Amino acid sequence: MNAASSISQIASLMADPKRSAMLWALIDGTPRLANELAVMTGLTSSSACAHLSLLSSAGLLRHEARGRKRYFRLATPQVGAAVEALASVQLESARGERPKAPVSPLPMSMRRARRCGDHLGGELAGELYHRLVVAGWLEGSGRQLMVSDEGRAQLAQVGVYIDALAPH
Repeated sequence: MNAASSISQIASLMADPKRSAMLWALIDGTPRLANELAVMTGLTSSSACAHLSLLSSAGLLRHEARGRKRYFRLATPQVGAAVEALASVQLESARGERPKAPVSPLPMSMRRARRCGDHLGGELAGELYHRLVVAGWLEGSGRQLMVSDEGRAQLAQVGVYIDALAPH
């Protein structure tokens, strides 16, 4: 399948306001029951199940059985990144003006701390990075950061051994 076709198929699934609301409700990584998603999006249970089935069969959601209950979650971090990216786009009005505030701000829990693919994100990660740089535990710039000798020693004192974490 080519990229344009994939984008079109995914966009058509996300274009339904109730399905996009379900995806947004799952953005924080918390698995949720179909009934819970139905209540959150104002759907009946049967309608929610139909939407969840479409999203699951397309590979945007995964479900896990826990006893007789089925919990839904985003299928991959890439699905979450796509949903978050779409939520951050602001369309211009007919007069060429942009809305003053984002339409769908990130949930507080995700603004504070989250994983973005294979790294940490959110305010907490930004604060940690800033503190490590100010304390001199990191040296370099941009993408060329390295743990300094001081950082290596201080981290070892709290049980984090950089050499054990480094890729070989």
